[in-house]
Amino acid sequence: MKNLLHTSSYGPIAVYVLAAAIFAIGLFSDTVLPKVAVGQVGEICPFAVPFPCPPGQEYFCVDVCGTWFGGAYECSNSQGCIDKITCESFGFFTLPSGDCSPTPPPSCVSTSGNSCSSGANACGMRGSGTIDCDGNCDAVTPDGGLCPVPPTPTCADSGQLGTYPACYDAPTCADYGQLGTYPACYYPPCSNGSPGPYPECPVGPTEPPVCPNGSPGPYPSCPVDPPVPPECTNGSPGPYPTCPIVPPPVVDTCEDLGFIGPPPCHAPPTPTCADLGLLGTYPFCYPDPGLPPEPPEPTCEDFGQIGTYPACSDPVPGCVPDLSCKANTCAGDTCADGCGGTASGTKTIDECEVPSGGPPMSCTGPTVTIKASPSRVQVGGTSTITITGSGLNLGCTVTGPGVSQILVPNSCNLSATITTPTITKQSVYTVLCAEGGATETIIVNLIPKFTPF
Repeated sequence: MKNLLHTSSYGPIAVYVLAAAIFAIGLFSDTVLPKVAVGQVGEICPFAVPFPCPPGQEYFCVDVCGTWFGGAYECSNSQGCIDKITCESFGFFTLPSGDCSPTPPPSCVSTSGNSCSSGANACGMRGSGTIDCDGNCDAVTPDGGLCPVPPTPTCADSGQLGTYPACYDAPTCADYGQLGTYPACYYPPCSNGSPGPYPECPVGPTEPPVCPNGSPGPYPSCPVDPPVPPECTNGSPGPYPTCPIVPPPVVDTCEDLGFIGPPPCHAPPTPTCADLGLLGTYPFCYPDPGLPPEPPEPTCEDFGQIGTYPACSDPVPGCVPDLSCKANTCAGDTCADGCGGTASGTKTIDECEVPSGGPPMSCTGPTVTIKASPSRVQVGGTSTITITGSGLNLGCTVTGPGVSQILVPNSCNLSATITTPTITKQSVYTVLCAEGGATETIIVNLIPKFTPF
């Protein structure tokens, strides 16, 4: 110090220059050079450049080295920052108003710089980092959004059936008290020989002996039913073996009953004398005496047959017709020839004449009958209708299937035969006289014809 402040002959100039230098060095050391404690000594060491400190703190040296030179000791590499302390600095000296000695910073923990990890997130992920000087880990816990999305669970994960979460265990045969592998389950056989069902295994009653005669029982009486008679083969309900045929019911038609129209039947319209080419009021008809006689109608005899034209048929073999009745029968009437046929009358005089003004009303007690021979015919056969009457003054009308004639009485009497056309169904023939309500009806039935089955 004395050497440094030593003066020469320059005198005041040297003092001034020295004072200025000390002030500059002090100012420099107060802003740049490290703060050091007074009286520290050490070896000369490399100059260390101080590093900047945050506001409110200042640079300091933990260790210094070298000797005093230029107003300060040089710092070693151990340097840092501490809160500012109030000291008076002047020139090369730092004179504290109190204790200006710096307080060394706390030393770092022994694990500083080691690797560390953060806490786990929801899926167990952890962050990695290092331990700070103060012992804290700077690792950050990963965000939960980084966790992988778990797969959707299924019932198969737990070895079950169904759709998650409605899972259920697969059924087994044991669930139903059965044996086997589901669904091929089965009950065990009954141990008592019963056919089942298991587990009841009921034992039925002992079967009775079988009748040896083929009877359904009961045993031991074993009654035998009487043998069943053979069935009729012709469609008859029996009894066998006669198997009579029941004719089907005959349904009468209006025509069969001497009427017309579908049911309900009604009487045919009343003919007029003019319809018949006669005079008078029906049924009081008579020929017009002023007209020439009409040519006779054809007869079956004209063709060597019998019957009433045009319903003619061949005569019965071996039978010789008796035509003598023709002469005694008025023209327009017919008489039986004795062989199943009829003959047309030829008598036109005497009692056959009808005087003008109408016939005399001298006959009394009018009656009339009508018969059919045969009254039952085969389908396609014919029948002879015979009409007889007495006490008749006026004519009678004969109607039926294929027949419509007016008969005129002769001397109060009436006699005529008419052969019907072919008969195919039940037929009704009626004779209706104009006086006294003389009316008769005859029915010609069919003989049923059956075809064996």
